Parts: sequence; structure tokens; C-alpha cells
Amino acid sequence: DDDDDDVVSQSDDMISDDSDARSVASSTTGAVAAGGDTSPGDDCTPPLAASLASNSRTLTHRRARDHDHVTRLVGNQALRLFTDDLSAVSQLVSALPPCHVPVAIALKHTLPPLLHRRSDKICLQLADVLRDKYHLCTHMRNIQRYFLMESGSVMHHFASGIFDQIRRGEDWLRATSLNAVLQESLAYGNDFDAVSSLLTIDVVRQAKSASGRTRLRPSAKLMTTETAHGFDCLALHYRVEWPVDIVIDDSLMDGLNSIFRFLLHLKYAKWSLDNCFWRDTAFSSLSGRSRVYKLAFLLRLKLLHVVNAMHSYIMTRILHSIGKEFLESLEQAQDVDSLIECFRSYVHWILDRCLLNKEASFVREAVLKLLRQAVLFRQVCDGNLQDASLEKITALMDECDKCHTFLVNIFNGIIRRGVFPHLEALALSLAWRS
Repeated sequence: DDDDDDVVSQSDDMISDDSDARSVASSTTGAVAAGGDTSPGDDCTPPLAASLASNSRTLTHRRARDHDHVTRLVGNQALRLFTDDLSAVSQLVSALPPCHVPVAIALKHTLPPLLHRRSDKICLQLADVLRDKYHLCTHMRNIQRYFLMESGSVMHHFASGIFDQIRRGEDWLRATSLNAVLQESLAYGNDFDAVSSLLTIDVVRQAKSASGRTRLRPSAKLMTTETAHGFDCLALHYRVEWPVDIVIDDSLMDGLNSIFRFLLHLKYAKWSLDNCFWRDTAFSSLSGRSRVYKLAFLLRLKLLHVVNAMHSYIMTRILHSIGKEFLESLEQAQDVDSLIECFRSYVHWILDRCLLNKEASFVREAVLKLLRQAVLFRQVCDGNLQDASLEKITALMDECDKCHTFLVNIFNGIIRRGVFPHLEALALSLAWRS
């Protein structure tokens, strides 16, 4: 602003100097015209002409100096405008008519917005085709019903059929018998015709166990006493066609099978405790064995408390709540990449919450050990509780207390560090007063 004021003042001085020079020149010209030839005695003497010439040269010099100064000030101001407000220059270029803008700049400023709008519209249409025409959401709900056992009547019949075969000591680890039980169980649902051809179960020689280790298929004789190895060899298959398999790929199905096998362990422990009965409960006739029965009742209650807490936490707080959020996000996805990422995040989230990741392997081993204690206790009761020794029941009680104390301390430590706040409800439900 100060430079602009200097330019204006100097321009006014130049204008005043020019007017003075013109007035002097006009007076001299008038005098010469009135008096004719000038003489040494007249007013217009040679010194006056010399003074007029000197004034003219001075004015010319000042005019040139002021012109250079004004040019320099204007140039500096233009340079500051260019460096300080480069965005204004780009806006000016973009506002020019197309004939004045280079082709590369015109394409850069006009094509990307059009392409992005068109791409977003096409991606949304592709996601809608997967959801509507190829029934992606229906496939996801089927996965929740059968892999995550949310279909209570169907999966309860399927699991109970397998557990009964194990209890009777039958060779249950065969694909044909397992598929027969599965198809019979699907008939209890409302979508048998739509699902029966898509869902099968197989016995794989190598499979990831619930603890994350690779196990070989055990023999049927081993399966009558150690069911954990058998569950780890089961794999549920859900057949999907292209293009649905873009979202539901094999790697994520492996993660879902890990969750399915872990749920089988949990439900088998719960089923074992629910179907644990004594052959003779007449304490009055067995006064000498009353301590064994009392310890057996107490052990069953402790195991039921822990197993039911784990079952309620996983089936309700994890699978049900996260499943609802997953279906909502699936409906709101705007493109295929969002659908894939939504399903991947859902599977990995459940794996973390169910302690099936590598970081929680030591906690998972303690949980599985506690579940195996429930199965062993049911086997003792199925034999004959009257013949069971006090030392065997006491050993099972001590092992249960150790695993329970370990889990409670681990969960409380994790909660205090703030790593997994979702485990707070599980830790509170597992605790009991001694």
C-alpha cells in the first residue's frame, strides 16, 4: 500500500512538472510572437533560453527516473502476488476458455471428477447385483446359521446326533454318517430345499485344531475316548458359485471352520454336563460313599458355571451382537471391495474374540483343558460313580480349580492393561466366591 501511495504521489509530481514546463514554453512563445525578433535588451534573453533548456532536460531526467521507479515497484508487487497467491493463477488458468488451455491441463482438470462419479455409480450397481441378484446377504445368513451355529434347532440336532454316537462308542468319524446326520438335521429348518445341496461336511486328514495346531486324522478307537482330535478333523463346506466366491473365499472359510470346531468343543462340554446322571443317588443306602457324591455334585456345578459362562459369552455377546453389526454394514457397502473387507473384518474379529488367534494361544489351551475336564467327568459318571475313587474325583476338582483360577487371573490382568475390554464381562461371569 505504501508503494502504491509513492507511485501515485510521484505521478502527480510528474504531471505538475509537465504543466509548469508547458506554461513556461507557452509564455515564451507568446512573447516572441508579440515582439517579433528578440534582442539582448528584451525580457527573453539568452540566459532565459538556457534556463528553459536546462529545466527541460531536468524534467526529462526526472520523468525517466520516475518511470523506472514506478516500473520497479509494479514489478515487485506483481512478483509478490504471483508467489503468495499461486492458487489464484491456477484458478485463472482453469477459468480460461478451452481453446486457451493446453490439452493435458484440460484433461487433468475435467476428466477425473467425471470418472470418479461414474466409477462410484458403477461400483454401487455391482454391489447391488451381488446383494440382490446373487443373494449375497442370504449366503451370509446361512453361514451364520450353520458355521456359527445360530440356527438352534438344526445345529442342536446335528451336534446331539454326533455326541450320542460318541457316547455309544460308535465309529462316528466317517463322512457318510456325518452327512446323513447333517441332512437329517437340516430337515428341522425352514430352508431345507435351498441349503441341503449347498452344505456338506467332510473329514480331512490334516486340519487346524482349535488350538491352531495341525493334526492328523485319528483312528476310530482313539475317538471313543479322545474326542478333541476328532472335532479338529471336521470341515464344513458351503458351496457358492461365481461371482459370490469373490467375497466368500477359501481362506475366510478356513477361519470359519476354526470357529465351528471350537464351538463343537464348547457344546460337547455343555452337553456332557447336561447329560451327566448318577446310577444311584440314594445317599442313605451309601453312607460310606456320601463324600464322593458330594464332591461330584460340587464339581459338576463348578464346571457348569464355567462352561455356561463361556457359552453365553461367545454365543450371545460375540456371535449375535457382532453378527447384527456385520449384516448392517453389508447392506451399506458401496462397492465390491467394501463387501470383501467387511466379511474379512467380520471373520477376523470373531477369531480374536473367541481366543483363536496366536496371541491368545495360552489362554485358549487353558479353556480347552477346562472343557476336557467336563468330558472326563461325564465319562466317570457314565461308568459308575459308586465305583469311582475319592482320589479321582479330588484330582478332577483340583484341576478344575487350577484352570479356573488361571483364567480369572489372566482375564483380570488383561482388563487392567486395557488390551481387550470386551473380556471384562467374561471375567466377571467366571468369578465365584469360594
